[in-house]
Amino acid sequence: MQVEGSHPVIVTEADPILLKAANVNKIYGRARVLRDVALEVGSGEICGLVGQNGAGKSTLIKVLAGLVEPEDGAVVTVGGHPLGLGDPRASYAMGLRFVHQRLGLVSQFTASENIGVGTGFVRRLGQINWSSQDKKVQNLIDRVGMPVDIRRPVGELKAVERTAVAIARALDESSGEVRLLVLDEPTSALPGREVEHLFAVLRGLSASGIGIVYVSHRLGEITSLCGTVTVLRDGQVVANLSGNDIKRSSLIEHMLGEDASIMRRETTEASDADASADAEPPATAPGTGTAPGTGTAPGATGAATRPPSATQPVLRLVGLHSGTLNGVDIDLHPGEIVGVAGLNGSGREDILRAVGSVGGAGSKEMWIDGELVPKPDPSILRSLGVVLVLGNRDGRTGIGGFTAAENLFLEGRHRAGRSRVVHPRAERSAALGHMEEFDVRPRNPDLRFTEFSGGNQQKLMLAKWLSVASPKVAVIDEPTLGVDVGSREVIFRIVRRYAQHGLAVLVASSDLDDLIAMCSRTIVLGGGSIIGEVERSEMNERVITAVMTRRELLDEVTTGGS
Repeated sequence: MQVEGSHPVIVTEADPILLKAANVNKIYGRARVLRDVALEVGSGEICGLVGQNGAGKSTLIKVLAGLVEPEDGAVVTVGGHPLGLGDPRASYAMGLRFVHQRLGLVSQFTASENIGVGTGFVRRLGQINWSSQDKKVQNLIDRVGMPVDIRRPVGELKAVERTAVAIARALDESSGEVRLLVLDEPTSALPGREVEHLFAVLRGLSASGIGIVYVSHRLGEITSLCGTVTVLRDGQVVANLSGNDIKRSSLIEHMLGEDASIMRRETTEASDADASADAEPPATAPGTGTAPGTGTAPGATGAATRPPSATQPVLRLVGLHSGTLNGVDIDLHPGEIVGVAGLNGSGREDILRAVGSVGGAGSKEMWIDGELVPKPDPSILRSLGVVLVLGNRDGRTGIGGFTAAENLFLEGRHRAGRSRVVHPRAERSAALGHMEEFDVRPRNPDLRFTEFSGGNQQKLMLAKWLSVASPKVAVIDEPTLGVDVGSREVIFRIVRRYAQHGLAVLVASSDLDDLIAMCSRTIVLGGGSIIGEVERSEMNERVITAVMTRRELLDEVTTGGS
């Protein structure tokens, strides 16, 4: 049943329940990440799934996808039939499809190849029929409604085009009917006009009877798109909302619990203070941040990064922009580890690209050791002692076919004496030393990069850029993405040790534990700008989350909570 207004689809009592989950629990060690979770989604319904970081959203999605097996007693049915838990094939066979935040595309493959690998190729006489395969994929892309060159490697496509390819792959019905589509933060890399286009696609799919679970931190998207919303907090369902009850104020109240009233009062007070300050002259010169010795309260709007001392910053960025970033200023001092936090789409994901000035992005001004860098790019930055360490997304941090030693010394092979000839023994010996320092296992420099686990690949790249390159500044993106617990602790210890010896570090992470474990202060982004800063003495998950969420609260105060 279609309901007029901003909430498109609500299931009536006569409509069948497409997906029903009950008594879903999951325990990791001593941590209970899901507690008796229940979820219902009707045919043609768009159901929002919201909660703070760590609320259990991702784990619940993995349960539905068969990637995580819940504790005994969980019951999940699709169309009234039980779903085999812990089995991705069973989930797929029941018509459940997933578009994960990281998309799961092979960057070197075309759209046609990615979809073929995911759902099967069109074949004739045992061989791939490429003309028919391309035609099928083009039809899927047309259904999504986003123009994409299906013969171009997806790594060369725009973010919105890659998202379209992932959705098209999920809609391929050559291996069975698609009944439920789950999207995890699908708009994190999309500009506003493309978000509206995606919404039109999703509404069309729901009108055709496909159930949709939509996961997003962007509450405005939830209120405009979803007919029902399930709210998770600390692994539990704390609310099920529908229709006109879906308001930003209600979502925040349920997501934050008892913290909501405190944050609302602080936000109102800050908003009043900002209004009063509008009539007063600024206390400091434009672009210099807060006055020396003055702190920035968590959640304060417009906060600039504050140097820990009067020493000259080793790296100064003025007007940093790329993607959603919009004029961010950052000062970084020797021995300092500065974190960058923010919800998906806040600009956090664009930090490394912006600092590296890739594709025309960058800053209006970049200063290194007090000297202006006219036209920074990754190679120029490396020559000036600034390295960019990419998070291990899609295994793109190293060259898979190269050995560990070759990856370590790719930027400047280890050379002995003045002959400038590569000495394999010297290179191998040096590689062993770096692998031991960074606890890379197995300790074999001759293994190909792909033969190491994700955590050890990440440690190899940190060894390459922190130890081999010997920089003065390291900009690190998602340092523990896909890394096991043991490797995480090693990475934390290594980064802290290098900072103690004078390395300046800027680290952007979606995992707040990374920032809490390493950083001397953390700047928080929202809407492409700095919306707050958290000092070491105040740094914990609740405080950082409060600052990240404050933008929504401020919207609520200024709009009256509608």
